[in-house]
Amino acid sequence: MDNLSCTMIIFGGTGDLTKRKLIPAIHQLEKEKHLPKEFRVIGIGRRDLSQEEYNAMLYKGIKDYTNIETNQKLWNEVSEKIYYLKMDFTKFSDYKKLYEYLLEDSKKKEISSNLMFYLAVSPEYFGAIVNNLNENNIIDENNQWNRMV
Repeated sequence: MDNLSCTMIIFGGTGDLTKRKLIPAIHQLEKEKHLPKEFRVIGIGRRDLSQEEYNAMLYKGIKDYTNIETNQKLWNEVSEKIYYLKMDFTKFSDYKKLYEYLLEDSKKKEISSNLMFYLAVSPEYFGAIVNNLNENNIIDENNQWNRMV
């Protein structure tokens, strides 16, 4: 894994910031071939959505809130990098879902990828999210790097 490859984990993955700004920006980076090959997004939300419903919601956001030109082929390339994980980020026990999801994806016994956490939630949740990530061993020295936005 190179230093540019990463998993972007968006807390608030069903919110306005994600639909209006984050996913359109990722779409544009993919369109311009600026994303690393090993890049993916995990959108975390509390809504009961299937992967297909989540992708449709994000695509609608691009269409409704931006003037970005897109087509189904390009959106398919972008959406292949996006995953939805239903969890309540206010509950300590739900972080086990995220840990297991990352662990399963790594095909190893440890999470060893670059992780970027985007907190697209109210600031009142920032401390709890960071503490829960740390206490559930999601942020640790095995990662090449961790970033919090």
